[in-house]
Amino acid sequence: MIVVGRGERLAKAATLGAETVDFTAGDPVEAVRELTNGRGAPVVVDAAGTARSLEQAVLMAHKGGRVSVIGIPFEPGALPAQRLVLDEIEVRGVRANRGTCTEVLPLMAAGKVSIRPLRTHTFALSQFLEALDTFTQRKGGAIKVLVKPGCD
Repeated sequence: MIVVGRGERLAKAATLGAETVDFTAGDPVEAVRELTNGRGAPVVVDAAGTARSLEQAVLMAHKGGRVSVIGIPFEPGALPAQRLVLDEIEVRGVRANRGTCTEVLPLMAAGKVSIRPLRTHTFALSQFLEALDTFTQRKGGAIKVLVKPGCD
């Protein structure tokens, strides 16, 4: 797995065993291509949701690859259409909807997939506004913030 990012989140990905690319240190498309021997990644997930990251995601994918867009762009952008067509790259928007984790939830419940390394903060329900602020502002290196009812 190759993770493109910066800062504390990228450092966490490295501690979890991912190959990392700091997009502030150079061209992330070139870096991913280099790490994949020029082929590109079979699956690319764009969680950033910027016009530039979406374009880069398409350029990082290898021929016949798939790009899943989970970040919500708030600005218009353009996709490299020629690359999409000639290399038959699939781009799909993905939303977090109820019932979409049916495969992973049983794995988590059985202890086969752990999210504990990603959980950086836990708040009581009465601290919801502080939890939301911590998450949105990424305070204290926040990655995943848990709001737990009944832990007042």
